[in-house]
Amino acid sequence: MQPGKFGSYIILFLAVFFLSTSGIFAKLADAPSGIIAFYRLLMAALVLWPWVILHKEERDRLLHLDKRLKIMGVLSGAILAAHYVLWFESLNYTSIASSVMLVTLQPLFALVGCYFFFGERYNWGALCGCALALVGCA
Repeated sequence: MQPGKFGSYIILFLAVFFLSTSGIFAKLADAPSGIIAFYRLLMAALVLWPWVILHKEERDRLLHLDKRLKIMGVLSGAILAAHYVLWFESLNYTSIASSVMLVTLQPLFALVGCYFFFGERYNWGALCGCALALVGCA
C-alpha cells in the first residue's frame, strides 16, 4: 500500500524532524556512543523488518542475493554503524550545531568523491541540487 500525496508529505516531514533532532537526543542520552548507535540501528531494523516479512517479493529478493551482494550489505551496514558511532562521539567534542553541519555536508563529499574516484561528470541540475543542499546545511 502506497501512501497518498498527503501521506508522503507527512512521512517526509517526520523523517526530516527526527533526523534534525537526533543530534539533540544523542547529546541528552546518558550512554556511550556505541550504545546509542546500536539502538538507533535496531529501531530502524525493527521498523523495516515487517515490510520484508510481509511482502513475499521483497523477502524472496533478500533470500536469493548472491554471496557478493550479501558481503557488500554486511560491509555497508558496518560502515553505517561506524558512521553513527563516530558522529555520536563527535557530540562529546563539539557543539551539536557544528557536528550536524559537518554530517550534513555529505552531498558535497559524495559529489567531490565520485568526481575524483569514479570520474563522474555532473549536469547543472545535480550541481544546483548539491548547492541547495549546502544552503540547507548552512
